Amino acid sequence: MSDLDIITNLSTEPIRPPEYRSLDSILAEYPLLNTNSPTLFHLYLTYNDKCLSDAEKTSVEKVIEKLRMEQTLINRKNVEYMERHKVMNIDTINGEREPINKQ
Repeated sequence: MSDLDIITNLSTEPIRPPEYRSLDSILAEYPLLNTNSPTLFHLYLTYNDKCLSDAEKTSVEKVIEKLRMEQTLINRKNVEYMERHKVMNIDTINGEREPINKQ
């Protein structure tokens, strides 16, 4: 990043009140979250409800929805995989393995 890029970024960034929580500070507090987690952005929106403009809130809500949709697709693939392979329960009853998905 060039010096001019840094100056441009700093000059366009709005001045935030002291109660503003950055994504980095939330990540530091919740280390199991990452930037692909809709929970991170939901916390960001919740913590900064009074600090963000309506346009910023809308933008964050779009990110949350996009990430939720991505997670839903991954979860569906995982369920399909588990159904295809009938995952076995590691805990045994009478020494025999039994499927988790008994019917």
